[in-house]
Amino acid sequence: AELGFKWRSFTLEQLSQSQSAVAPFLISVSEVTEGQYQSCVEASVCVARTSTRDCPIKTKRDPKVPVTCITFEEANTFAQYVGGTLPERGHWSAIMATQKPMTYPWGVTSPSPQHANLRYSDHIAATKLAPVCSASLGDSKQGLCDLIGNVHEWLVINFSSTVIDGKEKLTPLKVGFSGGGWLSPAN
Repeated sequence: AELGFKWRSFTLEQLSQSQSAVAPFLISVSEVTEGQYQSCVEASVCVARTSTRDCPIKTKRDPKVPVTCITFEEANTFAQYVGGTLPERGHWSAIMATQKPMTYPWGVTSPSPQHANLRYSDHIAATKLAPVCSASLGDSKQGLCDLIGNVHEWLVINFSSTVIDGKEKLTPLKVGFSGGGWLSPAN
């Protein structure tokens, strides 16, 4: 399923500069949106989310904001639905290494609301998620947006490997987050 994704490639040349031990890969320019995830639900592949005390979900959701309140398994199912996988820590490290010597994905300028949807004060936090890619000053050199802010990104930290019928199957053993979210402090 395409679902309006835009992709950026990380080539062997870029990866050799980053000293990351990952093969060349494609990554989505933006976070997965509510609308994209809903398409997966409507295709009966992804599970519809339900509101919980820890993660309230509005009944009417903006299709352009990043999807929230999904488990690793749900995110992984979505990634497989679009023909991909969730990024590994090595992918994230490679992306960040290609940004050097910059402090942030966009450069050295301290974060502002034009760079990332973050909490900029202990007393005043962003009141809501922003549509993906709406803080254009925060785009990376490769045009990736929201690497910092809006929502955290799922990452696979490590795998176990089994061979079934001559094909390697990787099962995530440890997962985590990266990138910070809209309630993360700007520093």
